Order: sequence, then C-alpha cells, then structure tokens
Amino acid sequence: MTSADCFPGQSVTPHIPLRRRLRYLAIIYLSFLLVLFSIEIITRTTLPHLSSLDLFVVTPQQKAQIANAQQSTIFEGDPLKNSVSANSGIE
Repeated sequence: MTSADCFPGQSVTPHIPLRRRLRYLAIIYLSFLLVLFSIEIITRTTLPHLSSLDLFVVTPQQKAQIANAQQSTIFEGDPLKNSVSANSGIE
C-alpha cells in the first residue's frame, strides 16, 4: 500500500535532495552569523572603548595598586584594539 492509496486525491511529493537541504541550512546559519557580525561591528564603531581596568576596578586607590607607569594597566584581551602590546617585545 502506498501513500497515494491512503490519501486519495493527494499527490506524493518527492523528497528534497540532500544538496538543496544543505544549501537551505547554510543560508540559515550564514544569515545568523551575518547578524552577529553586524551587531559586533555596529557596537565597536558606535560605542566608546571601555578599558578593562575602568570596568573592574572602581576606586582610584585600587587602580593605583594595580597599575603604575612601568606596567600596562591590565591585560587587554581584545586583539582588534591595537597591536602595540603584541609587538612590544615583552615575553
């Protein structure tokens, strides 16, 4: 017994080929990644940079204990900010 016998008047639709299904999935995931990338770029261009030290350390006394003129203020984990610390020769 086929599905045409079970449901008279309805035609049997063929399955979507694997390549087309993969393309549909790729479009969905790529559009999601494009939205995330757009949000990241808009955030970086419109909002001012916030130092990690300013974010985590509140009082000036604490800042003085953590950072001085010879040291960098705090580890910067953002590689897109600048590459000066990576090229400074500190190992």
